[in-house]
Amino acid sequence: MNRVACAVIVTVFWVIAVPTTGHMCGSHTFCRISELDITATSEGLSVLKQEPCATYSSIQIQRLFMGTTTIATLLINASALTNNLHLKQYHEQSILLPSAHTLEALTLQEAPQLHTITVQTNRHLKQLEITQCAISFVPPSIRNLISLRELRLKFCPIRVLNLALLSSLKYLETAQFMGNNITIIYPPQASIAQNIQTIDLSYNKVQQIDMSAFRTLKQMNNLNLAYNRLATIEYPPDGVVTLPRLTTLYLSNNKIKRISFVQLNASSMEFLELSSNRLSTMPEHIDQFPKLILLALNDNGLGTFDFASLESLSNLQRLELNNNRLRSIDLPSEVLLPSLFQLSLANNQLTSVALEQLTAPRLSLIDLSSNLLKVIPDVFEKDVNQLQYVNVMGNPLVCGTYQKYRKYIRLGILIPKWILRKEEFCSTGKYFILTSTRRVCFGLMLKFYTVATLIALPKTIHFTTLRGTGKQTSEYLQNQLTTNHALAIVERVVLVGTSVDSFIDHLSLFIGCLSFNVFYEQTLTIPGNSMLLYLTIRKAMQLKSITVSPNATLQKFIVEGCNLSSILTTVENLTQIQHLTITECGITHLNWRLFANNRLLELLNLNGNRIATISRFDTANITIKKLYLDNNPLHYLDLHRLVNLRQLQHLHMQSCNLVRLYASVPVTLSALQAIILVNNSLNTVHLVFLDAPSLSHINLSNNRIRKLPLDLVKFTRLMHLILLRNKLITFDVYALTGLTRLQSFSVQSNRLKSFTASRSVTLPHLKWLDLGSNLLVDIDTYDRWNFPSLQNILLENNSFTAVPQLHNRWPNVHLKMSYNPVTCSSLEDFVDQILYKRKLSIERVKCPNGDVKRSDLIKRNCCIMRQENETSLPTV
Repeated sequence: MNRVACAVIVTVFWVIAVPTTGHMCGSHTFCRISELDITATSEGLSVLKQEPCATYSSIQIQRLFMGTTTIATLLINASALTNNLHLKQYHEQSILLPSAHTLEALTLQEAPQLHTITVQTNRHLKQLEITQCAISFVPPSIRNLISLRELRLKFCPIRVLNLALLSSLKYLETAQFMGNNITIIYPPQASIAQNIQTIDLSYNKVQQIDMSAFRTLKQMNNLNLAYNRLATIEYPPDGVVTLPRLTTLYLSNNKIKRISFVQLNASSMEFLELSSNRLSTMPEHIDQFPKLILLALNDNGLGTFDFASLESLSNLQRLELNNNRLRSIDLPSEVLLPSLFQLSLANNQLTSVALEQLTAPRLSLIDLSSNLLKVIPDVFEKDVNQLQYVNVMGNPLVCGTYQKYRKYIRLGILIPKWILRKEEFCSTGKYFILTSTRRVCFGLMLKFYTVATLIALPKTIHFTTLRGTGKQTSEYLQNQLTTNHALAIVERVVLVGTSVDSFIDHLSLFIGCLSFNVFYEQTLTIPGNSMLLYLTIRKAMQLKSITVSPNATLQKFIVEGCNLSSILTTVENLTQIQHLTITECGITHLNWRLFANNRLLELLNLNGNRIATISRFDTANITIKKLYLDNNPLHYLDLHRLVNLRQLQHLHMQSCNLVRLYASVPVTLSALQAIILVNNSLNTVHLVFLDAPSLSHINLSNNRIRKLPLDLVKFTRLMHLILLRNKLITFDVYALTGLTRLQSFSVQSNRLKSFTASRSVTLPHLKWLDLGSNLLVDIDTYDRWNFPSLQNILLENNSFTAVPQLHNRWPNVHLKMSYNPVTCSSLEDFVDQILYKRKLSIERVKCPNGDVKRSDLIKRNCCIMRQENETSLPTV
C-alpha cells in the first residue's frame, strides 16, 4: 500500500488490553473509527492498510486499545500510513520519539500525565506540538529533531526557558511556549538558530526580561510577551539591541509603568501593542520605528499625550488611546500624519479636543464616545473628503452644538445617540430633532463611566450625573435618600480627586447595598471600615486586581465579567462573607487554602472562568455548601479534591467538557445532595469510592454515557436520576433495585432499542418514567415492574406500532404516545382513554385523508381508508 498524506487522529489514547469491536470506515473522504483493538496483532496500526486510506483526507480513531504495543511502535506504524498523527488525549507518563518513524507532524493535544520526553535522532519530524502536559523543562534531547520547523509546548508547568537548547535547530522557524509558568529566560551562549521567525511567550509569569536575550535572532519578525507580569523592559548596559526583521511586538496585559525604546533598533517595526498596562506617560523614542502602522495604548493611565512625538511616523495608520485618563487633546503646532485613518479616544475624561493643527488627509474614523465633551470638536474645517465616521455618543453635548453640525449628522458622518422609542426617558426634557423619528436627548450621559445602583427601599430617585469628591457625592446622596426616595439610580459618577475605594467607604455609612452595573477601574480595594453588606460589580473588563482589607460586615460579593487571573488572595479578610461570585473572568486555578478562614462562606460561584486545576487542601474544613464551576475547562475531576468540603450540598459542573469524574480513594461527602454534570463528555461516572449518604439528585444529561454508572444503588436516598441525551442502547431496569426512594427516572433522547426487566424490580415511590425519543418498538416485561406510585409514562417519539397494554396494570397512569407510528386499528381500543379519561395522549396524527386532531378520533376520520390501508401511520 502506498503512503498517503492523510491525518490519523486518536481522540482517546490509553494503553490497556480490553477486547472490543472495531468500526471500520466506508468510502468517504473522512474516516472515523469508533474503537480499534490492536492488542492481538503485532502489526499495530498497520491493520489500517486493509482500508482504502488513499480515498481519505483524515482518519480519526475515537478509542485505541494497544495492549503490549509500545508508543514507539505505534509511531512507526502510523508513519507508514500518514505524515500527520494527532492524539487528542494521551494518558501515558512518558513518550519516546524513535528514529525510525517518518512522521512530519505530531500533536499531543491533552497529555496531563506526560512528564518525560525522549527524542532519538530524527530527520523527518517538522512539527511537534504538546499541550496540557506535566513536563517542567524543555527536554534537552529536543536537539535531535534535526529538521524541526515548529515547536509548540503549551500550558505545561515549564518554569525556565533556555534558548541555548534551540541553537542546533537550524531550520526552526516557530517556537511557542504560551500558557506555561516561565519566569526566567536564559540567552544562548553562542549563536542561536538563524531561521527563528516567531517566538510566543504569552500567558507566562515573566516579571523582567532583557532584550539582549533575543539579539542573535536576526530573522525574528514576531515577538509575543503579552499576558505576563512584566514591569520593565531591560537592555544591556553596553549598547543597542538590533532586531532588523522585527515587525510585531506584543507587550499588552503586563504591569509596565514606563518604557523607552532608545536601545531597541527595530527599523522594520509595524505593530506595537502596549494596551492594558500601567503606563502614565507615553512610550519614549517611538520615533525609532519609522514604519510603524499600529500604536495601541488602550487601557492605561495616560493623562497626557504628545502628538508631536509621532510626526516622524509617516506610515502610522491606527492610533488607539481608548480607556485612559486623557482630559484634553491640544496640538500647539502643526503635526502631519499622512497615513493616519483611525483615531480612537473613547472612554477617557476629555472635556476639549482641538485637532485643528492635525493634518491627516486620510483620516476616516474618529471615536470620541463616552467622554465629557459639551461641544462637538471642529474636525470639519479641513478637507473632509475621507472622513466617514465621528462617534460622539455618551457625551453631555448641548443642543447648540448639534445645530451647528446638522449637515454632518444628516450625512451620517457625525454619529449621536438616537432615541429609538417614543417612551424612552430623557431626564433633561430637551431634544435636538433632525426628523420626526430621529431625536437626541442632549445633556445626558448616554454611556456610563461608572454606573452605580444604591439599594435600600423600593421607591426611586434618579440622577443622570454626580460629580465631585467621594465625600461630596455621598453626602449629597444621603440628603436625597429619604423615606420617600430610598432607592437611588445614578447613571454616571465622576469622581474628582477621590478613589473609588474612598467613595465606597463614604457611601457605606448610610447604604447597605451597592451595585456597579458598569465598572471601568483597573483596581479595587474594599476598605476595612466599610459597612456594606452587599457589593456587586458587573462589566468590569478592565478590573485586574481586587484587594480586601480586614472587613467584618460584607456578606455578599459579586464580580461579573472582569480580567482577574486568580481568586483574590486576601479573601480571608472577609470574615463575614457568605456568598462569593466571580464569573466570566480569567481565573485558571482553584486553591482551597484561600478559603480556610472564611467560616461563614456557603456559596462559591466561579462559572465561566478558565479553571483547569483544583488543588487539594486536607487540613481545614471548608464551609461551602453550594459550588458552581460551570463553563470551565475542567476535563478531569478527582472527587478527592473536594474532600475538605464536608458541608457541600450542591456540586454544579455544566459545560466543562468533563471527560472523567472519579474518586481515586474513598471520599466521604456526607452532606452532598445534588450532582449536576449536564453537557459534558462523560462516557461513564466512577462513584465506587464516593460515600454520599444524602445524595438525592443526579443529572448526567447530554453526555456520552453508554451504561449506567456503577454502584448507583448504594445511594439509597436518590430521588431523581436524569440521563437525557446520552448513548444508552439497552437498559435493564433491574439495575435500579435498591433505590427505594426514587421518584423520577429519565432516559429520554438516547438510542434505546430495549428497555427490559430481567427480574422483578420494586420501586415503591417512582412516579415519573420518561423513555421518550428513543428507538423502542415494544415493552414486553412491564409485568415485572412493581411501581405502585407510577403516575406518568412518556413513550413519545419512539417506534411503537401499537399502544402497550399498560392501563390494565396501572389504570390511572397518564401515558404519552404522541409521534409514534401507531396503527389506526390499535387506537380504536383506546378511544375511552384518549377522549374521556385523558390517560392516553396522542396530540396529533397524520392520516391518508389529512391531519386530524385527537378530538376527531371518535369519528374515526383518520380511519376512513382503513380497509384500503389498515396500517395508516399517525406520525408527526
